[in-house]
Amino acid sequence: MHTRSQCDARLVSRRLLLQVGLAAAGTAMSRRVSRAQPGATARVVEALTLDGGRRTLAAGALQDLAGALRGPLLLPRDDGYDQARRLASARFDRRPAFIVQATGAADAALAVTFARENHLLLSVKGGGHSDFGVSARDDAMMLDLSLLQGVRVDAQTRRAWVAGATLVGLIDHETGAQGLAVPLGGSPSVGIGGLALGGGLGRLGRRYGLTLDSIHAVDLICADGRPRRASPSDNPDLFWALRGGGGNFGVATAFELELHPIPDRVLAGSIFFPFSQLSRILKAYGEFSPEAPDDLYVELFLGVRANVETSVLQLNLCHLGDAIQADRILPVLRRFGRVVREDMTHVSYPIAQGATAHAAARAPAAAPTRDIFWRSGFLSQLGNPLASILAEELLPDPDRHINMLFLQAGGAIGRTAPDATAFAHRGARHDMIFVASSSKREGAPPHAEAANRTWGRLKSLTSGFYVNDMAGGVTPTEVAVDYGANAARLAAVKARYDPGNLFRLNANIMPAPPARAHT
Repeated sequence: MHTRSQCDARLVSRRLLLQVGLAAAGTAMSRRVSRAQPGATARVVEALTLDGGRRTLAAGALQDLAGALRGPLLLPRDDGYDQARRLASARFDRRPAFIVQATGAADAALAVTFARENHLLLSVKGGGHSDFGVSARDDAMMLDLSLLQGVRVDAQTRRAWVAGATLVGLIDHETGAQGLAVPLGGSPSVGIGGLALGGGLGRLGRRYGLTLDSIHAVDLICADGRPRRASPSDNPDLFWALRGGGGNFGVATAFELELHPIPDRVLAGSIFFPFSQLSRILKAYGEFSPEAPDDLYVELFLGVRANVETSVLQLNLCHLGDAIQADRILPVLRRFGRVVREDMTHVSYPIAQGATAHAAARAPAAAPTRDIFWRSGFLSQLGNPLASILAEELLPDPDRHINMLFLQAGGAIGRTAPDATAFAHRGARHDMIFVASSSKREGAPPHAEAANRTWGRLKSLTSGFYVNDMAGGVTPTEVAVDYGANAARLAAVKARYDPGNLFRLNANIMPAPPARAHT
């Protein structure tokens, strides 16, 4: 006689198989069982639920899931578990209850269905670069998409088909070989899914827009476990929401991206100034940035170290235009202040993007030695009062580091209407990132207080935030305010495709409540 839990597990398994097709799942089952870790699913597992409780999963239920998958199901003592749970930053050392490593959309559908039917808290990992570590959660279920890598380029139609967790360094490598590119971020180890669905700020943005502006279609597994295509003609409400709404609506397993021509060589590099000239450089940069040509991307980086002499102030730039235009622009940038050093060169665009550094970029990060405070916000202008706040707050300290990065927006990004996609911050000029850390743990509290005070002053100058920076660090109420006029439409789409808020480990959009019937 079967127990109730065994019967429930078999019922769940049958529903899982029906979701993706009996024939395909049967093939996956036979292949998975032959490669199963000895005893991998023989143990009872306790996992977090969506309501904050805990649920005991019978061994039979996990065994059924493992049998249906083509990829592995990993428990904490299994080979491969530690590699699968690792995120890009070693600040996060989290241990999920179990991990499903999907090999394709069918595995992702099985995993999502299992999570929903068991009411499990589900994290989804692509490149694992979340600044607040939402790609993994202790004792939750993890869906690891890192095996979904691949790029196919059609140079004739200027299209690329990209698997859902492909690292952007590989995309730049493959498209750049054909003289084409899609606007992407500047880190080659970031996964395409999180970047594209939340926005995508980078070196091509001022000419071609955000990464999400080049999305032609998305293949998605929604909370009901069904695969859907989102495009201008397929589920257009979902397509609108995906471009800026982040991972709130499902698991992206593939993207169709529009490609754009790039020159054989771009001018890229950095110009360094004395840190003592911070206010002057910030003012000059703020005046220049709105008038910069679309072919030029310039970001400002400053690093506060132990003293003024060791602190860093630099412009990082990438110029896509011709040599004549570059010859006109570079002298203007050099006149911002006293140039200490200049490191400029003509390289291919993929090299400027760091695509050749992908192998090193995938290596595990060093163990953390500092406590980190991370915040970000959009700015419409630089100069005062920002310069005054920085001059007062960014004082060198031997036990504290502060890094700030001003990512440039504008250009083509700002020429799209705020309601054309879910991404609403089209008028932003810069994304300001503020990171503070303390080298001595016993002295961290005063430094944390100082960082909070500094950020409190800086935040007053911001207008919203970039969800890719702050996913996991903001409340749903803050997220709704951030989306502004787009918030209600996003909540309605969320209610249609994820009414139970299964996909909540993100900059979370709450589903709109059901409409009340009139009597």
